[in-house]
Amino acid sequence: MLRRTRTTSGFLFLYSLNVFLSLQLFAAPFDELREGDVVFQISRSSQSQAIQLATGSKYSHVGIIFKRAGRWVVFEAVQPVRFVDLSQWIKNGERSHFVVKRYADGAPDASQIAVMKKKAEAWAGRNYDGHFRWSDDRLYCSEVVWKLYDLVGLKTVPLKRFSDYDLKHPVVQQKMKQRYGGMPPLNELAVSPGDLFVSDRFRTVFER
Repeated sequence: MLRRTRTTSGFLFLYSLNVFLSLQLFAAPFDELREGDVVFQISRSSQSQAIQLATGSKYSHVGIIFKRAGRWVVFEAVQPVRFVDLSQWIKNGERSHFVVKRYADGAPDASQIAVMKKKAEAWAGRNYDGHFRWSDDRLYCSEVVWKLYDLVGLKTVPLKRFSDYDLKHPVVQQKMKQRYGGMPPLNELAVSPGDLFVSDRFRTVFER
């Protein structure tokens, strides 16, 4: 009986310690966040590898951080386009790894954030754009971030065309065949998570 009690106590201690350390893991960086920060991760979606290969970046998903009802959330384009708690967003990524970047000159300011959040609210609930078209009817992740910054006059990266990406790898070819039945529209405007990640307009705040 004594041994069982000690075993149970030990388990509860380890469990409590794990919870405490998990909370500490997320609490420290959360204190440093600002609205408008951009957060990157390696998606676990079925298209993640194809995006990595086509863009030459390990980061295949990106969102933008806001505060709603006192909680940090990420506005992201998945199905559907949505706000999700930052802690849950982090858990959704590969190994819970993430990188937070901030616009280099201190922008966006409070008035710009208000405009960006209003547009994000209007977009929430729209369908994800698996064909990566440059329209607002459907949206994809890096498109959302680029357009929200552009909306308030903040430049991030020049847009590319589909033809600027590496579409030769068999994994990429297979994904394009599934989505388009062949090649995508090569002149379509596009931006990727990797493009935003290497932009000199953003500086890294922290990563974990």
